[in-house]
Amino acid sequence: MVICCYDTIDKHHPTVSIDDISYIPLETNDRSLIGSINKIIYRNQRFYIFDRMNMKIFIFDEKGKFLSVINKRGNAPGEYMEAIDIDVDNEGHLYVLDNAKTSIVQYTLPAMEYKIINTGLHCRSFCCLNKDLFALSDVFGQKHTRSKLLLFSTEEPDPSVLLLPEYEGVNESRLFAVKPFYRSANKVYYYKRFASIIYSIDNRGELRPEMKVMSDKYLSEEGIRQLEEADLAAYIQEQSHIKDIVDLYENDAYFLFRTCIEPTMNYTVYSKSDKNFSSFLYDERLNGCTQIKGVAENRFIVELSHPQYMKKIADEILNINIDEDSNPFLVLFDLKLHK
Repeated sequence: MVICCYDTIDKHHPTVSIDDISYIPLETNDRSLIGSINKIIYRNQRFYIFDRMNMKIFIFDEKGKFLSVINKRGNAPGEYMEAIDIDVDNEGHLYVLDNAKTSIVQYTLPAMEYKIINTGLHCRSFCCLNKDLFALSDVFGQKHTRSKLLLFSTEEPDPSVLLLPEYEGVNESRLFAVKPFYRSANKVYYYKRFASIIYSIDNRGELRPEMKVMSDKYLSEEGIRQLEEADLAAYIQEQSHIKDIVDLYENDAYFLFRTCIEPTMNYTVYSKSDKNFSSFLYDERLNGCTQIKGVAENRFIVELSHPQYMKKIADEILNINIDEDSNPFLVLFDLKLHK
């Protein structure tokens, strides 16, 4: 397990910068209009875009060409009522977590054949480990109220609990929403809220501590419970302590993450070659971009949907025409370390 001494990293003088940046405009037509991007998965030379607000999954190729959309909201066989998360496996199967039906719908693309996997469990997020094994996070309901992370197998009669909450009885839904699973190609990372350890979970469901983030800035249990009793604004405005660890992604050279301590895109970067930690801060080339949302072919993915900066990139770099209804751009970049 790698130990990160977070407080000793110089956040004000980053030693990692952007390298090899490119822009992918997502094709816009009547069938491909995206309302919001909640999740981006790159698998099998495809970008899978989850629009949770509209419960649609858009599929684009590597150059942003629109291929298809899954819009199966409903109560008929093969449809979902409340799509809250998605995942994709190496074989190109798309999985949709349907909380209303406590099931996972597996779609085989492009034929759109489907299979229903009934879990009988409500949860807030999931990850496909293999076609018969799934990790479920923040499970709630009568039987598994206290399960933070559990494994559900289609081949076993009962799910197995892997982790319990860090602090019993804390209503985490009052403390903003944090994504627990992060996929980088075949590697899946998991973050348990308010804990200092970042885990990996393999395709057999084995949980392994990968990194421990040491810091004096973590909120205490008392501090977390005080924020729980306050309103959401208090959680957002608290900027003197680490509230969560988010955006856990890696490529062949770097592993990075971000702490929720202040409203800046300041990432902690671990170099696999020299085994040192440094920092990475967005520069002007990422103006208007979101936090990192995935990895594609060793490059990190962010979303650009700010109209002003989209227009600038379209005019000065891509040489294309866009309008106010155009889909967002995907921005892909690598990092380089200054020694």
